[in-house]
Amino acid sequence: MKIAFIVNPISGTHPKNSIIRLIHDMFKEPQYEVVIKKTRWAGHAITLANDLGKVYDVVVAVGGDGTLNEVAQGLLNTSAKFGIVPMGSGNGLARHLQIPINAKKALNRIKQNSPHLIDVLFFNDIPFMNVSGIGFDAKVAYNFAESEKRGLLSYLKQIVRLYFRFLPVETEFVVNNRTFKRAIWLIAIANSSQFGNNAVISPISDVSDGVFEVIILKPFPLWAVPAVVIRMFTKSMHRCKYIEIIQTQNVSIVTSKPIESHVDGTPYKMDTIFNVRIQQGALKVLI
Repeated sequence: MKIAFIVNPISGTHPKNSIIRLIHDMFKEPQYEVVIKKTRWAGHAITLANDLGKVYDVVVAVGGDGTLNEVAQGLLNTSAKFGIVPMGSGNGLARHLQIPINAKKALNRIKQNSPHLIDVLFFNDIPFMNVSGIGFDAKVAYNFAESEKRGLLSYLKQIVRLYFRFLPVETEFVVNNRTFKRAIWLIAIANSSQFGNNAVISPISDVSDGVFEVIILKPFPLWAVPAVVIRMFTKSMHRCKYIEIIQTQNVSIVTSKPIESHVDGTPYKMDTIFNVRIQQGALKVLI
Protein backbone atom coordinates (compact mmCIF):
# COMPACT_ATOMS: atom_id res chain seq x y z
CA MET A 1 0.00 0.00 0.00
CA LYS A 2 1.34 3.42 -0.98
CA ILE A 3 0.53 6.01 1.70
CA ALA A 4 1.32 9.73 1.69
CA PHE A 5 1.14 11.77 4.91
CA ILE A 6 0.59 15.52 4.74
CA VAL A 7 1.63 17.12 8.04
CA ASN A 8 0.74 20.65 9.10
CA PRO A 9 3.61 21.55 11.44
CA ILE A 10 1.77 24.47 13.09
CA SER A 11 -1.70 22.97 13.70
CA GLY A 12 -2.83 22.37 17.27
CA THR A 13 -0.63 22.82 20.31
CA HIS A 14 1.88 19.96 20.01
CA PRO A 15 5.08 19.72 17.92
CA LYS A 16 4.93 17.24 15.04
CA ASN A 17 8.38 15.61 15.26
CA SER A 18 7.03 12.82 17.45
CA ILE A 19 4.18 11.95 15.07
CA ILE A 20 6.64 11.78 12.16
CA ARG A 21 8.82 9.34 14.11
CA LEU A 22 5.71 7.31 14.98
CA ILE A 23 4.66 7.12 11.32
CA HIS A 24 8.07 5.79 10.31
CA ASP A 25 7.96 3.24 13.13
CA MET A 26 4.42 1.99 12.46
CA PHE A 27 4.72 1.74 8.67
CA LYS A 28 8.19 0.22 8.38
CA GLU A 29 6.92 -3.13 7.07
CA PRO A 30 7.78 -3.83 3.40
CA GLN A 31 4.11 -3.80 2.31
CA TYR A 32 4.00 -0.04 2.93
CA GLU A 33 5.54 2.64 0.75
CA VAL A 34 5.41 5.87 2.72
CA VAL A 35 6.17 9.50 1.98
CA ILE A 36 5.77 12.42 4.41
CA LYS A 37 5.29 16.01 3.26
CA LYS A 38 5.05 19.11 5.44
CA THR A 39 2.86 22.06 4.49
CA ARG A 40 4.61 25.40 4.16
CA TRP A 41 1.80 27.89 3.57
CA ALA A 42 -1.98 28.21 3.66
CA GLY A 43 -3.45 26.20 0.78
CA HIS A 44 -0.27 24.17 0.24
CA ALA A 45 -2.00 20.96 1.35
CA ILE A 46 -4.51 21.26 -1.53
CA THR A 47 -1.73 21.12 -4.13
CA LEU A 48 0.15 18.40 -2.27
CA ALA A 49 -2.95 16.22 -1.93
CA ASN A 50 -3.92 16.61 -5.56
CA ASP A 51 -0.46 15.60 -6.75
CA LEU A 52 -0.04 12.76 -4.26
CA GLY A 53 -3.59 11.49 -4.76
CA LYS A 54 -2.79 10.64 -8.36
CA VAL A 55 0.08 8.36 -7.30
CA TYR A 56 -0.69 7.05 -3.80
CA ASP A 57 -3.48 4.75 -2.61
CA VAL A 58 -4.09 6.73 0.58
CA VAL A 59 -3.38 10.36 1.45
CA VAL A 60 -3.48 11.16 5.16
CA ALA A 61 -4.05 14.59 6.69
CA VAL A 62 -2.12 15.12 9.94
CA GLY A 63 -3.51 18.29 11.49
CA GLY A 64 -6.72 20.06 12.43
CA ASP A 65 -9.99 20.63 10.57
CA GLY A 66 -8.41 23.27 8.33
CA THR A 67 -5.70 20.84 7.22
CA LEU A 68 -8.29 18.09 6.70
CA ASN A 69 -10.32 20.49 4.57
CA GLU A 70 -7.36 21.32 2.33
CA VAL A 71 -6.31 17.70 1.87
CA ALA A 72 -9.88 16.65 1.08
CA GLN A 73 -10.18 19.46 -1.48
CA GLY A 74 -7.08 18.16 -3.23
CA LEU A 75 -8.40 14.59 -3.28
CA LEU A 76 -11.82 15.29 -4.78
CA ASN A 77 -10.72 14.60 -8.34
CA THR A 78 -8.49 11.62 -7.53
CA SER A 79 -9.15 7.97 -6.66
CA ALA A 80 -7.11 8.05 -3.42
CA LYS A 81 -8.64 7.28 -0.06
CA PHE A 82 -8.56 9.95 2.65
CA GLY A 83 -6.96 9.18 6.03
CA ILE A 84 -7.15 11.32 9.16
CA VAL A 85 -4.76 11.74 12.07
CA PRO A 86 -6.35 14.51 14.15
CA MET A 87 -3.82 16.93 15.64
CA GLY A 88 -5.72 20.22 15.71
CA SER A 89 -7.33 22.38 18.38
CA GLY A 90 -10.88 21.06 17.95
CA ASN A 91 -10.82 18.04 15.60
CA GLY A 92 -14.53 18.27 14.87
CA LEU A 93 -14.71 15.93 11.87
CA ALA A 94 -12.52 13.27 13.46
CA ARG A 95 -14.61 13.29 16.63
CA HIS A 96 -17.82 12.99 14.60
CA LEU A 97 -16.37 10.03 12.67
CA GLN A 98 -15.14 8.52 15.98
CA ILE A 99 -11.55 8.51 14.78
CA PRO A 100 -9.29 8.34 17.85
CA ILE A 101 -7.58 11.54 18.96
CA ASN A 102 -4.68 9.38 20.11
CA ALA A 103 -2.17 9.41 17.23
CA LYS A 104 -1.13 5.77 17.50
CA LYS A 105 -4.75 4.57 17.51
CA ALA A 106 -5.57 6.85 14.57
CA LEU A 107 -2.63 5.43 12.61
CA ASN A 108 -3.88 1.92 13.33
CA ARG A 109 -7.17 2.92 11.70
CA ILE A 110 -5.19 3.83 8.58
CA LYS A 111 -3.61 0.38 8.60
CA GLN A 112 -7.04 -1.28 8.86
CA ASN A 113 -7.94 0.35 5.51
CA SER A 114 -11.72 0.53 6.09
CA PRO A 115 -13.21 3.10 3.66
CA HIS A 116 -16.52 4.92 4.10
CA LEU A 117 -18.13 7.32 1.63
CA ILE A 118 -19.04 10.76 3.00
CA ASP A 119 -20.78 13.77 1.49
CA VAL A 120 -18.98 16.97 0.56
CA LEU A 121 -20.61 20.40 0.80
CA PHE A 122 -19.72 23.49 -1.22
CA PHE A 123 -19.83 26.90 0.48
CA ASN A 124 -19.78 29.48 -2.33
CA ASP A 125 -18.13 26.66 -4.33
CA ILE A 126 -15.47 25.98 -1.66
CA PRO A 127 -15.61 22.31 -0.57
CA PHE A 128 -15.95 21.37 3.09
CA MET A 129 -16.71 18.27 5.13
CA ASN A 130 -17.47 19.40 8.68
CA VAL A 131 -19.17 22.66 9.73
CA SER A 132 -19.01 26.08 8.10
CA GLY A 133 -20.77 29.17 9.31
CA ILE A 134 -21.84 32.77 9.13
CA GLY A 135 -22.03 35.28 11.96
CA PHE A 136 -20.79 34.97 15.53
CA ASP A 137 -18.85 31.70 15.20
CA ALA A 138 -17.15 33.05 12.06
CA LYS A 139 -16.13 36.19 13.94
CA VAL A 140 -14.67 33.94 16.65
CA ALA A 141 -12.81 31.98 13.95
CA TYR A 142 -11.37 35.24 12.57
CA ASN A 143 -10.08 36.32 15.97
CA PHE A 144 -8.83 32.83 16.86
CA ALA A 145 -6.86 32.63 13.60
CA GLU A 146 -5.14 35.93 14.46
CA SER A 147 -4.39 34.90 18.04
CA GLU A 148 -0.91 33.68 18.91
CA LYS A 149 -2.34 31.16 21.39
CA ARG A 150 -4.09 27.95 20.27
CA GLY A 151 -6.21 25.40 22.13
CA LEU A 152 -9.66 25.32 23.72
CA LEU A 153 -8.96 27.95 26.38
CA SER A 154 -7.94 30.55 23.79
CA TYR A 155 -11.07 29.74 21.78
CA LEU A 156 -13.34 30.16 24.82
CA LYS A 157 -11.73 33.52 25.61
CA GLN A 158 -12.61 34.75 22.13
CA ILE A 159 -16.22 33.64 22.61
CA VAL A 160 -16.59 35.52 25.90
CA ARG A 161 -14.88 38.64 24.53
CA LEU A 162 -17.09 38.83 21.44
CA TYR A 163 -20.43 37.94 23.00
CA PHE A 164 -21.00 41.47 24.27
CA ARG A 165 -19.98 43.11 20.98
CA PHE A 166 -21.83 41.07 18.37
CA LEU A 167 -25.17 42.36 17.08
CA PRO A 168 -27.83 40.21 15.36
CA VAL A 169 -28.07 40.49 11.56
CA GLU A 170 -31.25 40.47 9.45
CA THR A 171 -31.02 37.59 6.99
CA GLU A 172 -33.09 36.14 4.14
CA PHE A 173 -33.11 32.40 3.38
CA VAL A 174 -34.23 30.47 0.31
CA VAL A 175 -34.40 26.78 1.20
CA ASN A 176 -36.65 23.90 0.07
CA ASN A 177 -38.58 26.29 -2.22
CA ARG A 178 -39.40 28.52 0.74
CA THR A 179 -38.26 32.10 1.41
CA PHE A 180 -38.20 33.50 4.94
CA LYS A 181 -36.33 36.04 7.06
CA ARG A 182 -34.71 35.81 10.48
CA ALA A 183 -32.57 37.97 12.73
CA ILE A 184 -29.62 35.69 13.29
CA TRP A 185 -26.79 35.43 15.77
CA LEU A 186 -25.13 32.70 13.77
CA ILE A 187 -25.88 30.25 10.97
CA ALA A 188 -24.07 26.93 11.01
CA ILE A 189 -24.01 24.79 7.87
CA ALA A 190 -23.45 21.28 9.18
CA ASN A 191 -22.40 18.16 7.34
CA SER A 192 -21.19 16.60 10.58
CA SER A 193 -22.39 17.30 14.09
CA GLN A 194 -19.82 19.45 15.87
CA PHE A 195 -17.48 22.43 15.79
CA GLY A 196 -14.84 20.46 17.70
CA ASN A 197 -13.95 19.64 21.31
CA ASN A 198 -17.35 17.87 21.50
CA ALA A 199 -19.25 21.16 21.08
CA VAL A 200 -22.18 19.61 19.17
CA ILE A 201 -24.16 22.17 17.18
CA SER A 202 -26.22 19.68 15.14
CA PRO A 203 -26.86 16.34 16.88
CA ILE A 204 -28.95 15.04 13.96
CA SER A 205 -26.25 15.49 11.29
CA ASP A 206 -24.93 12.50 9.35
CA VAL A 207 -22.05 12.87 6.88
CA SER A 208 -23.48 10.19 4.57
CA ASP A 209 -27.22 10.91 4.40
CA GLY A 210 -27.27 13.12 1.29
CA VAL A 211 -28.57 16.22 3.10
CA PHE A 212 -27.08 18.87 5.35
CA GLU A 213 -28.43 20.95 8.20
CA VAL A 214 -28.90 24.73 8.32
CA ILE A 215 -28.79 25.66 12.00
CA ILE A 216 -30.11 29.12 12.80
CA LEU A 217 -29.24 30.43 16.26
CA LYS A 218 -31.52 33.35 17.02
CA PRO A 219 -30.66 36.13 19.50
CA PHE A 220 -30.89 35.03 23.12
CA PRO A 221 -30.54 36.86 26.46
CA LEU A 222 -27.44 36.77 28.63
CA TRP A 223 -29.16 34.71 31.30
CA ALA A 224 -29.75 31.92 28.73
CA VAL A 225 -26.04 31.52 27.85
CA PRO A 226 -25.39 28.69 30.39
CA ALA A 227 -28.42 26.75 29.14
CA VAL A 228 -27.34 27.09 25.49
CA VAL A 229 -23.78 26.00 26.31
CA ILE A 230 -25.02 23.00 28.31
CA ARG A 231 -27.21 21.92 25.41
CA MET A 232 -24.23 22.14 23.05
CA PHE A 233 -22.13 19.86 25.24
CA THR A 234 -24.98 17.42 25.96
CA LYS A 235 -25.90 16.89 22.29
CA SER A 236 -29.32 18.49 22.71
CA MET A 237 -29.09 21.71 20.69
CA HIS A 238 -31.96 20.51 18.48
CA ARG A 239 -34.20 20.93 21.53
CA CYS A 240 -33.07 24.50 22.26
CA LYS A 241 -35.86 27.08 21.79
CA TYR A 242 -33.42 29.57 20.26
CA ILE A 243 -32.41 27.08 17.54
CA GLU A 244 -34.08 26.34 14.21
CA ILE A 245 -32.74 23.41 12.14
CA ILE A 246 -33.63 22.82 8.49
CA GLN A 247 -32.50 19.83 6.42
CA THR A 248 -31.85 20.47 2.75
CA GLN A 249 -29.61 19.83 -0.26
CA ASN A 250 -29.06 23.51 -1.08
CA VAL A 251 -29.63 26.92 0.48
CA SER A 252 -29.20 30.56 -0.51
CA ILE A 253 -28.53 33.09 2.25
CA VAL A 254 -28.49 36.89 1.92
CA THR A 255 -27.52 39.10 4.85
CA SER A 256 -28.48 42.75 5.27
CA LYS A 257 -24.83 43.76 5.65
CA PRO A 258 -21.42 42.17 5.01
CA ILE A 259 -20.76 39.56 7.67
CA GLU A 260 -17.92 37.20 8.61
CA SER A 261 -17.96 33.58 7.45
CA HIS A 262 -15.76 30.52 7.84
CA VAL A 263 -15.22 27.23 6.01
CA ASP A 264 -14.42 24.32 8.36
CA GLY A 265 -13.15 26.83 10.93
CA THR A 266 -10.90 28.71 8.50
CA PRO A 267 -11.93 32.37 7.98
CA TYR A 268 -13.40 32.87 4.50
CA LYS A 269 -14.37 36.48 3.89
CA MET A 270 -16.97 39.10 4.68
CA ASP A 271 -19.86 38.92 2.23
CA THR A 272 -23.64 39.23 1.93
CA ILE A 273 -24.45 36.28 -0.36
CA PHE A 274 -23.80 32.64 0.55
CA ASN A 275 -24.86 29.58 -1.44
CA VAL A 276 -24.39 26.01 -0.21
CA ARG A 277 -24.95 22.73 -2.07
CA ILE A 278 -24.10 19.07 -1.50
CA GLN A 279 -22.37 16.31 -3.47
CA GLN A 280 -23.31 12.96 -2.00
CA GLY A 281 -20.64 10.32 -1.38
CA ALA A 282 -17.87 12.39 -2.95
CA LEU A 283 -15.04 11.38 -0.61
CA LYS A 284 -13.77 7.98 0.52
CA VAL A 285 -12.59 8.26 4.14
CA LEU A 286 -10.77 5.64 6.20
CA ILE A 287 -12.57 5.25 9.53
